[in-house]
Amino acid sequence: MLIRTNYQLGAIIKGQRQTLGMTQSELARRAEVSLRTIVEIESGDGNPRFKSLLRCLDTLDLDISAEPRDHAADEATESLLRSVLSRTKER
Repeated sequence: MLIRTNYQLGAIIKGQRQTLGMTQSELARRAEVSLRTIVEIESGDGNPRFKSLLRCLDTLDLDISAEPRDHAADEATESLLRSVLSRTKER
Protein backbone atom coordinates (compact mmCIF):
# COMPACT_ATOMS: atom_id res chain seq x y z
CA MET A 1 0.00 0.00 0.00
CA LEU A 2 1.25 3.45 -0.89
CA ILE A 3 1.67 5.67 2.15
CA ARG A 4 2.32 9.36 1.73
CA THR A 5 1.28 10.87 5.07
CA ASN A 6 1.84 10.20 8.74
CA TYR A 7 -1.94 9.93 9.14
CA GLN A 8 -2.12 7.09 6.61
CA LEU A 9 0.68 5.23 8.34
CA GLY A 10 -0.97 5.75 11.71
CA ALA A 11 -4.26 4.35 10.40
CA ILE A 12 -2.50 1.25 9.04
CA ILE A 13 -0.70 0.63 12.31
CA LYS A 14 -3.91 1.11 14.31
CA GLY A 15 -5.84 -1.19 11.99
CA GLN A 16 -3.25 -3.95 12.19
CA ARG A 17 -3.05 -3.61 15.98
CA GLN A 18 -6.82 -3.97 16.25
CA THR A 19 -6.85 -6.88 13.78
CA LEU A 20 -4.37 -8.66 16.04
CA GLY A 21 -6.55 -7.92 19.07
CA MET A 22 -3.83 -5.88 20.74
CA THR A 23 -4.34 -2.84 22.96
CA GLN A 24 -2.21 0.25 22.60
CA SER A 25 -0.60 -0.57 25.94
CA GLU A 26 0.22 -4.09 24.81
CA LEU A 27 1.78 -2.84 21.57
CA ALA A 28 3.84 -0.31 23.52
CA ARG A 29 5.08 -3.01 25.89
CA ARG A 30 5.92 -5.49 23.13
CA ALA A 31 7.60 -2.88 20.92
CA GLU A 32 9.43 -1.42 23.91
CA VAL A 33 8.19 2.11 23.29
CA SER A 34 6.05 4.41 25.39
CA LEU A 35 2.27 4.40 25.27
CA ARG A 36 2.48 8.07 24.29
CA THR A 37 4.53 7.07 21.23
CA ILE A 38 1.82 4.63 20.14
CA VAL A 39 -0.93 7.21 20.64
CA GLU A 40 1.01 9.78 18.62
CA ILE A 41 1.84 7.36 15.80
CA GLU A 42 -1.75 6.14 15.48
CA SER A 43 -3.16 9.67 15.46
CA GLY A 44 -0.58 10.88 12.95
CA ASP A 45 0.70 13.45 15.45
CA GLY A 46 4.06 13.88 17.02
CA ASN A 47 7.42 12.99 15.59
CA PRO A 48 8.39 9.48 16.72
CA ARG A 49 11.92 8.20 16.31
CA PHE A 50 12.35 6.07 13.23
CA LYS A 51 13.66 3.27 15.44
CA SER A 52 10.43 3.36 17.48
CA LEU A 53 8.37 3.23 14.33
CA LEU A 54 10.35 0.24 13.06
CA ARG A 55 9.84 -1.56 16.38
CA CYS A 56 6.08 -1.05 16.11
CA LEU A 57 6.01 -2.29 12.53
CA ASP A 58 8.06 -5.35 13.45
CA THR A 59 5.84 -6.12 16.43
CA LEU A 60 2.77 -5.91 14.19
CA ASP A 61 4.42 -8.07 11.51
CA LEU A 62 4.33 -5.22 8.99
CA ASP A 63 7.02 -4.39 6.43
CA ILE A 64 8.08 -1.02 5.10
CA SER A 65 9.73 -0.35 1.76
CA ALA A 66 10.94 2.61 -0.25
CA GLU A 67 10.67 2.64 -4.01
CA PRO A 68 11.18 5.28 -6.68
CA ARG A 69 8.01 7.16 -7.47
CA ASP A 70 6.26 6.61 -10.74
CA HIS A 71 6.22 10.26 -11.80
CA ALA A 72 4.36 9.46 -15.01
CA ALA A 73 1.49 8.01 -12.98
CA ASP A 74 1.58 11.01 -10.63
CA GLU A 75 1.39 13.40 -13.58
CA ALA A 76 -1.47 11.43 -15.15
CA THR A 77 -3.40 11.54 -11.87
CA GLU A 78 -2.80 15.28 -11.50
CA SER A 79 -3.92 15.86 -15.09
CA LEU A 80 -7.10 13.89 -14.48
CA LEU A 81 -7.82 15.81 -11.28
CA ARG A 82 -7.27 19.18 -13.03
CA SER A 83 -9.64 18.08 -15.79
CA VAL A 84 -12.34 17.03 -13.33
CA LEU A 85 -11.94 20.20 -11.29
CA SER A 86 -12.12 22.44 -14.34
CA ARG A 87 -15.34 20.74 -15.47
CA THR A 88 -16.78 21.18 -11.99
CA LYS A 89 -15.97 24.92 -12.03
CA GLU A 90 -17.63 25.35 -15.43
CA ARG A 91 -20.99 24.23 -14.08
